[in-house]
Amino acid sequence: MTDRFKLIFRGEVLEGQHPAVVRKRLAALAGFDDAQLDKLFSGHPVVVKREVDKPAAARLQTLFGKAGARLRVVPLETAEGDAPAGPAAPAGTEAPAGTEAPASAEALGFEVLPPGSAILRDDERVRPAAPEIDLSGLSLQEGEPEEPERAPAVAPPEVDHLSLAPVGATLNDAEPPPPPTAPDTSHIRLLDES
Repeated sequence: MTDRFKLIFRGEVLEGQHPAVVRKRLAALAGFDDAQLDKLFSGHPVVVKREVDKPAAARLQTLFGKAGARLRVVPLETAEGDAPAGPAAPAGTEAPAGTEAPASAEALGFEVLPPGSAILRDDERVRPAAPEIDLSGLSLQEGEPEEPERAPAVAPPEVDHLSLAPVGATLNDAEPPPPPTAPDTSHIRLLDES
């Protein structure tokens, strides 16, 4: 098993990240200039580092992850009799087609957690300070709790004296009032204006 790795970036951003924001973060965190960022986000695989050790690979993968980008770490497999790999190429050079080997997290010494797992270790977490609550005014009593007093229930109205009339019945049995009488106008006179 090799302990040397090649770092490849394919312009991939993590879920929920926007490429323009990731570019700005990479410029701030890794110091890439516009030309290097254009090459990184060209849509083609780019070898960021041709040969690094495991700690450097983990450090760069973490840095890209903080920026919101996915950096691929590929183990360098050299066959027996092959010349050792040359010096690391500068960042931003393309990888030759077909030279990538799939990297497994276990082979790299990384642990793959199931989706939704906590990413931070317990010692990395910032826990809020527990609030100080004054409980000196509270006490516990023995026995059953007292029920609060309730308003007396309102009794339903008495309806025994009511009855229903048959359909179509006149509800008012009293005789209708007499029609109104004409007003007395005998004391009114009209004046002649002529």
